[in-house]
Amino acid sequence: MSMPKARDVMRRRVVALAPDMTLAAAARLFVEKAVTGAPVVEDGRVIGVLSQRDFVRRADEQSSGRVPAFYRDGEHLAIAAPTEHTHEARVREVMTRTVLSVAPGDSLSKVARIMSSKRVHRVIVLDEGKLVGVVSSLDLVKRLA
Repeated sequence: MSMPKARDVMRRRVVALAPDMTLAAAARLFVEKAVTGAPVVEDGRVIGVLSQRDFVRRADEQSSGRVPAFYRDGEHLAIAAPTEHTHEARVREVMTRTVLSVAPGDSLSKVARIMSSKRVHRVIVLDEGKLVGVVSSLDLVKRLA
């Protein structure tokens, strides 16, 4: 019996976000689609991931008056647009830029190792740089059940 692969459990219908969406719009999408995170796609490339944790971090920064004036945009530092409220911020200002990914043929044990070592709940599945799916920790649990 062959070992299960990422392609065997990944969700192919992926909720993806645009980098210039507001956090309010992203939050509505999360609620509507019942997801806790999503890749951020620009020009067909995954440039980051937004998760509930990012929302919580931003709200904490806002409430403590520590909202960053700058954020990394690739190799450059960009100035965050001045916003009164967290929900007006753009996805690109708050997303996590590290994209943890696997290939469709990678083993589920590799997926689990990444989730465990990096303390994340989802791994993006890329096929030659193209977004083809997402594996969440819940997908792994369902596979075991």
